[in-house]
Amino acid sequence: MLCQTYEDAVVTDFLENSLAQLARESIQRVKSIRIRRGAGLPEATLRKILDNKIVGTPLQGSELIFEELTFQYTCETCGVSHIVTADDLFGILFICSQCGWSHEIKEARKLELVEITPYMTIGY
Repeated sequence: MLCQTYEDAVVTDFLENSLAQLARESIQRVKSIRIRRGAGLPEATLRKILDNKIVGTPLQGSELIFEELTFQYTCETCGVSHIVTADDLFGILFICSQCGWSHEIKEARKLELVEITPYMTIGY
């Protein structure tokens, strides 16, 4: 039995949703796809998984454009608000610069579809 990594599971779910959207919109070929990723999902790992999983789909051959997810987080311990980027995280942990407490940040393992750019077909 094969063990699925967390990243693989996130990409699988992301692809299922993205492909369903393409089908609803009757998009048969994609030029580029813009993806926002949390810092806990390494871009190189995501690219490798996506490259393997998009073969034979409308996404095959598309340009994969990654953006990093930044977000506001309020420390549950001291109440100080922070804008969190990849530089502020240790894996999926954020350490508050005010009080020193560490917090698990679920958003660090999030993958979002930002935009799909289809190839335009000219109808006659």
